[in-house]
Amino acid sequence: MQLRLTSAMDTLAERVKAARKHSGMTQAALAKAAGANQSDISKIERGEIERTTHLIGLATALKCDPRWLDTGDGNAPWDKVDGGYDSATQEIAQGNGNAKPTIIEYKERRYPLLSSVQAGFWGVVDIAPSEIDDYVVCPVELGDEGFCLQVDGDSMTNPEGPYSFPNGMNVCFKAGAEINNKDFVCIVREGETNAIFKQILLIDGKWFLHSLNPHWPTKFIELRQGDRITGRLKYAGWQF
Repeated sequence: MQLRLTSAMDTLAERVKAARKHSGMTQAALAKAAGANQSDISKIERGEIERTTHLIGLATALKCDPRWLDTGDGNAPWDKVDGGYDSATQEIAQGNGNAKPTIIEYKERRYPLLSSVQAGFWGVVDIAPSEIDDYVVCPVELGDEGFCLQVDGDSMTNPEGPYSFPNGMNVCFKAGAEINNKDFVCIVREGETNAIFKQILLIDGKWFLHSLNPHWPTKFIELRQGDRITGRLKYAGWQF
């Protein structure tokens, strides 16, 4: 009797460890293939790291759907469907009778990596493709107006908290998305041209921009009329 692994695993640690063992890779080999340090892999598998910026690299190395690796939703790398298709990279919608299954390719999209000034004018001023220096591959659908920004500075870094966005990290936004309390947003303040990345919080009936860094000198800045949100965070190595 052959035991079957299940896709329903509660933690990133369980999913990474199971997928690594399924692939036959050592921690060192996985780290090299994913562009990470072996210590990072060890910490992830021990549950010391619950979110990682190496998600796409890990998913690519383990040949699995990054959505499953991140959340547990979808098919694990050992799941198979009729016809021998590997459902780690393809989703199959089965038909009735002798109908052939429809194969839905999992596709990542490239989105423009904007400067803080470009992000500030996004959706207001047309930016020509020639003005965009780089693109970022994102596994999450951001829509036709989606864009990415590189975190500038340490105001959103909090290694001890549930979320941390260090300097230089790429973060991906959906423009025009509904904004709710505690969302992370790209916003340009009235009278300024550079967009900034903050968490938005509702406190005692007032909206504030929140910096995650507990040592940041100004952790809360009250929103004012004329401030304009250009996008809501959807992906930063994990999905929001």
